[in-house]
Amino acid sequence: MKVALLHLLLCVMLALIPGLSSAADEDEATKAANEIITSIRDKNFEKLWNLQMSDGLKSQVTKDLFFTRQRERSHQLGVISNSVFIGMERLQTDRLTGFEGVVFAFKCRSSYTTGIFYEEIVIVKEKDGKFRLSGQYMAPWPE
Repeated sequence: MKVALLHLLLCVMLALIPGLSSAADEDEATKAANEIITSIRDKNFEKLWNLQMSDGLKSQVTKDLFFTRQRERSHQLGVISNSVFIGMERLQTDRLTGFEGVVFAFKCRSSYTTGIFYEEIVIVKEKDGKFRLSGQYMAPWPE
């Protein structure tokens, strides 16, 4: 239900921003973002690394370090109780990897055991046409 609502909100928002990218890219990016978020929240880091992570991000971190960071993040934040979609942004460049091309940033306000946070995942369309995780950002939600 939440995934369907998130998808509907994304589609409405994208309809208000014509010409930024193709409808197929928008649909595929939304689908990939939902799958990536699910892998992160389910702590399925093996799937995230092997199937959902961009080559650019993989070139900047080892598998062991990536897994360690993800586990530390999960431990420090606690359990997620709620996540509200804020918006999606079409970018020209991923600021972390420098990737230029089809880039989307998905933004949420998420409640964890330890507090409320702003979360953003950046996904890029790679040479094989698949969207993959290129960046993951988090900051405390301003009070």
